[in-house]
Amino acid sequence: MLILIMTVAALMVGGIAVTVLYQTAFEETELRLVEIAQSQARLLEGIARFDAVHSRDYPGGAKEATLSQIRDAHERYIGFGETGEFTLAHREGHHMVFLLSHRHDDRELPKPVPFDGELAEPMRRSLSDQSGTVVGLDYRGEVVLAAYEPIAELDWGIVAKIDLAEIRAPFMTAGSIAALSGLLIVALGTVMFIRTTNPLLRHLEESEQRFRSTFEQAAVGIAHAASDGRFILLNQRFCDLIGYTQEELLSRTFREITHPDDLEIEETHVRQILMGKLATCSMEKRYIHKDGSFVWINLTASAVYEPSGTLSYLMGVVEDITQRKQMEQELIRTQRLRAVGELAAGVSHNLNNTLTGVSLPAQLIQRSTEDPDIRESADQIAASVLKAQDIIKRLNESVRGTEEEIERVDLNAVIEEAIQTTSPRWKDEAEAQGIAIEITTELEEISPIKGTRSGVLNILLNLLFNAVDAMPAGGTIMLRTRMDGDEMYLSVADTGIGMDEEMRQRAFEPFSTTKQTVDVGLGLSSIHGMVTNWGGAIEVESAPGKGTTLTIRLLPWQDTPEREDEEGENQRASRRKLLIVEDDEMVHRVLSQILSKDHEVEVIMNGRQALEQFAAGQYDVILIDLGLPGVSGDQVAAEVRKKDPTVSTVLITGWGLAEEDPRLSAFDFHMQKPLHLSLIRDAVTQAIELHDARLN
Repeated sequence: MLILIMTVAALMVGGIAVTVLYQTAFEETELRLVEIAQSQARLLEGIARFDAVHSRDYPGGAKEATLSQIRDAHERYIGFGETGEFTLAHREGHHMVFLLSHRHDDRELPKPVPFDGELAEPMRRSLSDQSGTVVGLDYRGEVVLAAYEPIAELDWGIVAKIDLAEIRAPFMTAGSIAALSGLLIVALGTVMFIRTTNPLLRHLEESEQRFRSTFEQAAVGIAHAASDGRFILLNQRFCDLIGYTQEELLSRTFREITHPDDLEIEETHVRQILMGKLATCSMEKRYIHKDGSFVWINLTASAVYEPSGTLSYLMGVVEDITQRKQMEQELIRTQRLRAVGELAAGVSHNLNNTLTGVSLPAQLIQRSTEDPDIRESADQIAASVLKAQDIIKRLNESVRGTEEEIERVDLNAVIEEAIQTTSPRWKDEAEAQGIAIEITTELEEISPIKGTRSGVLNILLNLLFNAVDAMPAGGTIMLRTRMDGDEMYLSVADTGIGMDEEMRQRAFEPFSTTKQTVDVGLGLSSIHGMVTNWGGAIEVESAPGKGTTLTIRLLPWQDTPEREDEEGENQRASRRKLLIVEDDEMVHRVLSQILSKDHEVEVIMNGRQALEQFAAGQYDVILIDLGLPGVSGDQVAAEVRKKDPTVSTVLITGWGLAEEDPRLSAFDFHMQKPLHLSLIRDAVTQAIELHDARLN
């Protein structure tokens, strides 16, 4: 083994000295052939691309046009050196067909060579989409040094070659050794290359497949974009989020699909990433869906760089958070309504107390005076109290729904009434101002709905007035009714100024309005409260300049067996002992004045003092305000019931309590402020009767 190694080493040292000159000549020739083959291939590809566009009408097609130009030029070209030439061929079936005349063949077109044969090895490799150099047999069977190159545009192959004999003539012996050594080295290198690169290629292919699978099957949207914002790669989830195809998005930038209000902050983040100030950033923003709607997403963006440090692309990972945003907005709306509800409850309580102090004296004056002027003044006071009471009622309805008794309502009939009622506004006033407003209807035959007639009329009046206000230059209002299964639908559409998205989302909040006037009432908030209380729903569609359409879903009326009212004479009880627990001086003074005519009345203004007073005396009925200093009214009532279950308790409150409020269970009867004489006397009479029944 050592001798063999030394022998090889000696031969190599000797051979190197002999072959240096030949090797230099061989390499120079080889490089020249490669340059010829590659430059000619690229030139022919360029001609082919040009002809594919500009020579389609040439007889035989663009490829024939290219070939004719090459043949024309080749006629004036002999070759290089003594044996050098380049050949051009394409494959037809199992043969290689040469397209140009050869230097060593007098025929115009050389004879085809079998593809699987031994001849024309460089051309066979070229037609197998290989590129390189080889020492092999040409079409004549001569050994040549050749550079081969495929012409991709034409499916041809080109070979630049020179007879090996021409190269080795000055170095016959040394050249033979060099050729054999070169072939051996090439063969060994080829085997080593295949053995080395095949595992690497397989690993690279598997890695690419894993990336593609992860990219396409990800549950989030993934996008690659250039520094100018142009999309260069997208997964299907990203396309599904905003409704575009990949082809459509690849011609757009992220700026084109971003909501204008979110664009500035995103641009700022992108600049910071490109400047290296941020490695990654995350933000919530809105994309514009293909259908025009907005899609809320959470975007995480970062930059991907080449090994050289240059930017490769920007990568964005997108998560759809539209549903979460809708829930957040609904929560905010609920919290706002709750806050308004608390405010409304407090305001209505104080107003009801005040109205009671005004209403009851007015009622007493109405019943006691004979003077027509005084009676008229008392009537005006009572009417004002009723109007104020209605405002308070609507305020409460806007936050917790109406408490009117549900009844059977003919929706179409109420619509006709509402149109007639509002005609002075949309017809007479509009015409006086030179404005044309038209109301049209499409009313299907539908079943009666579940609601209240006054409530439905109030809804229609509000919607019609809103529509008129939204059309300062005139327009059309369309009212439609339809029945879908067991549900009835009412829609009111106008051609007015419309609302933007933020205004539309806040349309049902109390006191929210697009009007410029002050007397707007509770608007859509009040309507929403009534409709919800009836088991229905309301939706609004609107866009700036495109009008507004409100659609209300209502439930059908279901008939129930009627109960006959049990009527009886209102028996007035004998004089009894009453305790009034009320912290509002005006209210308890008027109550005492009314009830003292028929009963013995005592007044206490504090809950704790009321319990002490109750323990010291015996009472038949106790009238209790809910909000008391010290101990609340429901606690007083509960303690009274515990100590003496026969005593009747009557709640007097200005708070708008729902029927399911647990505090009501502590009382036998309930009176809502502002109070009326008949209501007070009836409640006291019933309380006395209950007390007597408990005693028996």
